[in-house]
Amino acid sequence: MHETGPETGLETVNLETGNLEKRWARWFGWLGWLVVVGGVLVVCWPVWHVYLDVLGNPYVFNNDAAQFLTPFVQLKRFGVAGLDRASHHYLQVFLPTGVQGLYKALLGVADPMLISQILQLLLYTVSIALLVLCGHRLAGKWGGLSAVIMASAYPFWVVKITGSYPRAFAFPFILAGLV
Repeated sequence: MHETGPETGLETVNLETGNLEKRWARWFGWLGWLVVVGGVLVVCWPVWHVYLDVLGNPYVFNNDAAQFLTPFVQLKRFGVAGLDRASHHYLQVFLPTGVQGLYKALLGVADPMLISQILQLLLYTVSIALLVLCGHRLAGKWGGLSAVIMASAYPFWVVKITGSYPRAFAFPFILAGLV
């Protein structure tokens, strides 16, 4: 039987009725989740460690991002008149209009390299969260957890999102369409 103390409102443990087993079952449930989270950290730490090193260094980009950010760095430092012909051509021809507008709007607030670092973290977080929702809809909570483990242990996500290149915006949109 469950007995409630009048002064505290807390449940007391009655050893004769088996309330102790419920408490141990709850404890082992938490212990199981700690083992699962620990396993995820062990499996995913090598990828996350590299990603955090890249994210922490403002001068590390993949080759596409260095090419992609150069016109914005010139715009921030010298204005439109300071663009060389290659950067001007790149902005007009190769860069999608939405990404170009996003970076130009944020240039007054921060440096393009900082914007790129923040955007890649935001895109990675949104992509993983949407992947959890997709996995959860398919196979419940274990499906969501296994989707996070597989996506986090595979460096494909980190490589494609690094530098906030326009292709990185595809992952959240595709996953949002799947949810």
